[in-house]
Amino acid sequence: MATRIARHESSGSSVGGRKRPRRHSGLQKEVLALYKDFFKAAREMEDIESSDKLRQAVRDEFKDCAKSVRVSDFQRVEYLLRKGRKNLRTVKMPGFRGVQQ
Repeated sequence: MATRIARHESSGSSVGGRKRPRRHSGLQKEVLALYKDFFKAAREMEDIESSDKLRQAVRDEFKDCAKSVRVSDFQRVEYLLRKGRKNLRTVKMPGFRGVQQ
């Protein structure tokens, strides 16, 4: 019985079986907001095929950046955020037709 209790007590650090949700930093929130804004812009496009291509291009770009940029490289993350916001403004322009892959 003592071994069961010892194992049970050391089996996790969560209280009541629930883990606290992880808080995001300010930069992480900005990146997530940009990602969501791109998807909103894609949803508002009239051409379904262009919308799908834009969504896939956004997914691919964010995945590539997540793999290649260190979380601690704030300058690079901020640069990519500025570049992404500029691209989002382009996507939201009335004459935007879609991405080429």
